[in-house]
Amino acid sequence: MEFLVEETQTIFNNIVTPYEISIEHMESLFDMTHQLFNSFQNAFLDEKQECEINNAELRESLAQNTSLRRKDFDHMMQGIFADQEEKEGEVRSLLNSYLNEQKEMTRTLKDNLGKVREALARG
Repeated sequence: MEFLVEETQTIFNNIVTPYEISIEHMESLFDMTHQLFNSFQNAFLDEKQECEINNAELRESLAQNTSLRRKDFDHMMQGIFADQEEKEGEVRSLLNSYLNEQKEMTRTLKDNLGKVREALARG
């Protein structure tokens, strides 16, 4: 009987170990994706700052040439920037939620495989 239990544990280990390794790879992948997303956000912020500088230069140029008053320009750009920032926030929130859900899923898989392994070890 003991031989059967040991054989069952060996078979289970041979089946489960590759899954555990795959889960660890998934965790690493999600961590790297999260880091990549953060890097992308930082690069995007740099671009946004550059856009703000260009916007200020355009504002001054238009005001100096009497093509458009500063107040009118600011009002026009305020609406554009507000919409853009709202959409950026939504995208950021969705991506963070997705990554967190994937991390939680891999943790759950890992925990459940550990529980099955423990139950099998107890017999």
